[in-house]
Amino acid sequence: MEKRSFHSTTANNEFYSKNFSVQVFEKQSQSLATRSVIDQQKAAWYNEQETEQINQEMLMSMRLTGPSQAESGGKETPSAGVNQIHK
Repeated sequence: MEKRSFHSTTANNEFYSKNFSVQVFEKQSQSLATRSVIDQQKAAWYNEQETEQINQEMLMSMRLTGPSQAESGGKETPSAGVNQIHK
């Protein structure tokens, strides 16, 4: 009788131990998956911010340098300061 009770207790402990291990593993897997999604979202956000910053820098440099030769039909267009000097 004692042995059976000992065996059933051991079997129960093993069952609960395995069940607990599986639950812990599932939680870790879920948190890793969640972390992965969050990391992807962060990366997308940072890429978007970086792209926006690059676009702003390109716009600013285009404003500072004026239209390129391609934009002005191949003719170089002098800046306003140069026009004022020649007049």
